[in-house]
Amino acid sequence: MIDFTILYAKDSVMAFRINAQLYFIKLEPHVPTIYDNTVKPLIIPNIDSWIQAKTHQRYSLSLLKELCHAFESGINAAFTKADVLTIAEYSAHMVLEELLHRGMIYDYAISYWIEVLGSDKIEEYLKIIASKLDYVVSRMGKRKLVRELNRIRHISFLRQINSQFICEKLLEKLDAKIEAPHYPETAKLDNKIKLNARNEVIKLIKKEFSTVPDDVIEVVNGILNVK
Repeated sequence: MIDFTILYAKDSVMAFRINAQLYFIKLEPHVPTIYDNTVKPLIIPNIDSWIQAKTHQRYSLSLLKELCHAFESGINAAFTKADVLTIAEYSAHMVLEELLHRGMIYDYAISYWIEVLGSDKIEEYLKIIASKLDYVVSRMGKRKLVRELNRIRHISFLRQINSQFICEKLLEKLDAKIEAPHYPETAKLDNKIKLNARNEVIKLIKKEFSTVPDDVIEVVNGILNVK
């Protein structure tokens, strides 16, 4: 009984196992080449005869080419709609987990203090600005104040509170335009949360969806680069 298993295929390279022995084959662009499990090219005068002998006439070189294409096509369409939804939902869950349950929300709240203000606090803050507008401009600078007002206006619009119109009047007094909010620079925090969430999602994908060993994929990619 011959156990023939395709492990992975990409472009013209396929990893397969005959019984317990791992092989790689590069089908194009020149004469096909077989590699052993150490990625050493094997000297085989007639690869078609070799494949048929190894598989007791069950497989041939032409059939391997067809299987390589079919397997790669299957990989490209491997995720069902349900799989994609599962991964997307888990990704969102892990971002929330990092943000809310692992202490990062405090760091974000420092930068996004405007967005986390309660509606009553926003109104109080705007009253202070309106009553001492010239003083606030002299202390803060017009550009910074305009950016703050646009952020407050945007969050007020989302919450549907009257502070939106107060911001617009203040911007008019400053002879400034309403513009999209400029948010603070949080690249370091963003990268940390993305990395941690991504690692958890990758663990899920490897556990639930992927059966191809990483080292096999690396070898196939390496063989593809051999000229």
